[in-house]
Amino acid sequence: MSTTAQIGVTGLAVMGRNLARNFARNGYTVAVH
Repeated sequence: MSTTAQIGVTGLAVMGRNLARNFARNGYTVAVH
């Protein structure tokens, strides 16, 4: 059984934006604020 984490990122400055982008590119569901 495989589960995928749901990721939330608060703050989309340089580091947060890149984290969210990388998670999304790798198939994770990302919620941003």
